[in-house]
Amino acid sequence: MDPNYIGPVIFGGLALLFTLPYWFGPILTRFTMRQSAEPELHTFDVDDPMLPFEVANHFRRVRAALEPLGFEVVEGMALPDQTPRVKALLLMLVHRPNKDAALATAIYAKMHGESTLQTAYVEFVSRYRDGTAVQTNNTEQLSAFAPRPHITSIRLPMIRKPDRLYQLHQAAATRHNPSSRKVLRLEQEFRGDAVAYMARAMVEELEGQIQTGYMYLSPGENVYRPTWKGAFLMTWALLWPFSAIRRARRDAKARRMLRELQA
Repeated sequence: MDPNYIGPVIFGGLALLFTLPYWFGPILTRFTMRQSAEPELHTFDVDDPMLPFEVANHFRRVRAALEPLGFEVVEGMALPDQTPRVKALLLMLVHRPNKDAALATAIYAKMHGESTLQTAYVEFVSRYRDGTAVQTNNTEQLSAFAPRPHITSIRLPMIRKPDRLYQLHQAAATRHNPSSRKVLRLEQEFRGDAVAYMARAMVEELEGQIQTGYMYLSPGENVYRPTWKGAFLMTWALLWPFSAIRRARRDAKARRMLRELQA
């Protein structure tokens, strides 16, 4: 090969390798990502001794922090498998007098007979009669979905104690919309059926992404799939440097929110 071409060829090859996730990733997302329009959730015993140790420990810590505040355990649910060998378990609790729901989530990988916890977090949800909602969580993970205007999402990954996170959620909810009353949809719409409530909440999240242009409903398959716009934006949102920028902005917003709520 002509030595004059070696440098450009190497540079081109490295550039292609570096940018591969930015163009191949969205293509992969576009054709492989799908979410059922009728998600199947399965219940589990929250006291099952066969639960992975770290998962059971996460649920115990959440219960120990929230039950003295008035929360009651409603149901343990296994979410639909989105990734092979990765499981997501969710523990739902409610505070009936305050009309608030709490969701403790644990996501773990299971390989070669061993379980490894990937992430564990807590989210509080307050819903209102006007259709708006306030959600406060402490997950480290970034969401790939576009924000929705009627949902106020507060992310405080630095607050690890569930009881402290709930205090901050209450402060945010109080400031949110004092003219609209809270509703506990689990009781009012689903008569305590946690599985039906959670399945509907998952579908509503996907329906909301149709309005943002990120997803569409494929009637023949009865599944939600990403549009080309959604595939590119969701993939890029989780890649460097966009993920680093978004994480820095999230943390700055969280620190600002903490100052406001504690003022």
